Amino acid sequence: MTKATQCSICNHPRRPEIDHSLANRVSEWRVAKRFSVSRDAIHRHKKKHLPPQLEAALLSQSGAASSIDLEALRKSESEGLLQTLIWQKAHVLQQIDKAEANMDPVAVSVFHKVLLENTKTIAKLVGDLASRSGHVTNNFLIAPQYLELRHAITRALEPFPDARKAVAMTLQAMERTAPPAIEHVAAE
Repeated sequence: MTKATQCSICNHPRRPEIDHSLANRVSEWRVAKRFSVSRDAIHRHKKKHLPPQLEAALLSQSGAASSIDLEALRKSESEGLLQTLIWQKAHVLQQIDKAEANMDPVAVSVFHKVLLENTKTIAKLVGDLASRSGHVTNNFLIAPQYLELRHAITRALEPFPDARKAVAMTLQAMERTAPPAIEHVAAE
C-alpha cells in the first residue's frame, strides 16, 4: 500500500462495527462478507489500523484495562460514531431532496423525523464529548437552524425546479465534504 492510498476500511461508514468485530476475533472472511468489503482490505486494516486500545479493552474481560486504554477507546469510538452519524445525516438529507422532487409529502415527513432523531443523537454525542474536553468544535451542519434554513430554501425554490435541483446538489456536495467548524476552548 502506497502512502497516497487511503485505507478503505478507515473511511468506511461502518468502521466502528468492523473494528469491534475484528477486536472480538470474528474471522476476517466473515467480517469482509458482512460488510461487503474485500478480505485483503480487512486484513491490512487489522494489521495496520485497528486501535490496540480497542482490542485490549475487549479482550481484557477478565481484567480491567488501564484507564489510559479506556480513555483512548472512548475517544476513538466517539469519533467513529460521530462520523457514522454525520454520514447517515447526509444520506437522509439526500433522501429528503429526492422525496421533495417526487412531491411525496409522506416520505418527506418520515425522513424529517429520521433526521430529527439523528440530529438529537449527534447533539447528545457532541454534548458528551464537549463535557469531557476543554476543546469544543461546533459543526453548523448539525444545528437545527441549518436544517430549517435548508428546508426553507428548497421549499422556496419549488416553482423553479432547475434552480432547486442545482441548489440541492450544491448543498449535498457541501455536506459530503469536511464541514466548516468553529473551534474554541471552553471556559473552565
